[in-house]
Amino acid sequence: MNLAVPEPAPVMVELRLDPRRFPARETLMPLVAKMASLGRMDCIEFAFAPTGGGQMGFLIYAKSLARLRETLGHLVGEESIVEFRAVVA
Repeated sequence: MNLAVPEPAPVMVELRLDPRRFPARETLMPLVAKMASLGRMDCIEFAFAPTGGGQMGFLIYAKSLARLRETLGHLVGEESIVEFRAVVA
């Protein structure tokens, strides 16, 4: 009997962060901490723009895709979500 709980499917997320909302690198670090609280993250990539904002991509494992999408929309703004899709093996 296998009692292991299956891990949630990974979700590929790509964000383009508006420099008006994230004007300096210091504003991005609290955002990363908040995102990490949403689920386990892998393969995190950052590209900070010198004038603020930038791009961020990562895999995140979450039980509810709808709830994750809603929370990300609140954190960064819906317009910042460029890609959001479950990764299917």
